[in-house]
Amino acid sequence: MSKILVVEDDEFLAETIADCLIFTGHSADRIGTGTEACQMIRANNYDLILLDSMLPDMNGLDILKGYREDKGTSKVLFLTGAKKNEEAAMELGADYFLSKPFEIDELLSVVNRLTGGATANAST
Repeated sequence: MSKILVVEDDEFLAETIADCLIFTGHSADRIGTGTEACQMIRANNYDLILLDSMLPDMNGLDILKGYREDKGTSKVLFLTGAKKNEEAAMELGADYFLSKPFEIDELLSVVNRLTGGATANAST
């Protein structure tokens, strides 16, 4: 079981992702602002951080940059609807980039690869 932080300001999407992660055997915390993300990242040891690019108070690229500068080692899956952020996210240390909209099975497949664990198929 992996400990995962879901940083997503769309409450419905965040809840859906977290529920699917829990259903497939992971532990998931979800938050919706950059300020909360920074607090949770400092206070907890996550195996994976799912990080949205556009949050109400901060840019996900800035959070990623600060996290890597602080020597953060958790895997980071960068989520965004803006394809133009892919190169910047990867240069800043994201481990994978996923464009919105995405299929939940695609997300779970990437989570599985990044965490090294087996996940159940969410559609079963």
